[in-house]
Amino acid sequence: MRTRQPLRRALVATTAHDRLSEELRREVADELNIGDLEPLSAAGADLVDHSAKGNFRALGKRFAKDTPRVAAAIAAADAGALAAALKESGTATVVVDGEQVQVSEAEVLVSERPKEGWSVVNEQGETVALDLEVTPELKQAGLAREVVRTLQEARKNAGLEVSDRITVWVTSTDAELSDALGKHAEEIAREVLAVELHQEAPVGVTLVDVAEGTEEDLQLSYWLVKA
Repeated sequence: MRTRQPLRRALVATTAHDRLSEELRREVADELNIGDLEPLSAAGADLVDHSAKGNFRALGKRFAKDTPRVAAAIAAADAGALAAALKESGTATVVVDGEQVQVSEAEVLVSERPKEGWSVVNEQGETVALDLEVTPELKQAGLAREVVRTLQEARKNAGLEVSDRITVWVTSTDAELSDALGKHAEEIAREVLAVELHQEAPVGVTLVDVAEGTEEDLQLSYWLVKA
C-alpha cells in the first residue's frame, strides 16, 4: 500500500486511544496519512481470524496415547473462543468424546490472520489495525497526492526556492486522474504554492523559463513557471 495513498482509519487498543489527547490523535493520523484514529472497539467485530491445532509434543507429555483425540478436539473447537480463553486465563476447555478437558497455552498452537481488508499487527502488547479499503474517493485523493509529488519534484528540478509561487498547467489522458484534478484542484494548488492551476495545456500562452514534463505512470503532462 503506497504511503501517499490516504486510508480511512486506523484502530488502536482502546486503552491506548483513550490516553491520547485529540491533538496527538490528529498528529498520528496526519503522519499515517489516514482520515481518523479510532479505538479497536469501534470495529464492532473481531479483526482477526484464528486457527488452532494441538501441540503434539506438549500434549503427549500429559495425554500419551490419547493425544490424537485431544488434538482432534482442539482442531474441532471454536478457534476464536480458544484463543480468547487462553489469553484470559492460560487454559481452555475442549470436549473429548463427550468429556470436558482442560488444555494449556503450551498445548495449543494458535495462529492469527487479519481478516480481508485489514492489516493487523500486535507488538509489545499493543495492537494496531489498518483499514485497507480504498474507496473511489480515497483513490482520487491518492492520485492528487501523486500529482503533488510530481509537481514538487518539478519545482525542485527547476531550481525554484521553497517559497516561490508558481503558475501551473496540467492535463491528463486518464479520465480518473482528470476527475481527481478537478475535485482536488485547490488542495494541489495549495501544496505546490500555485497562484493559478489550469487544467489545460498552455495553448497560445508565451512562457518564459518554463519547466515542463510528463509522468507516464499518471498519464500526466505539466508546465509550470514562476509567478
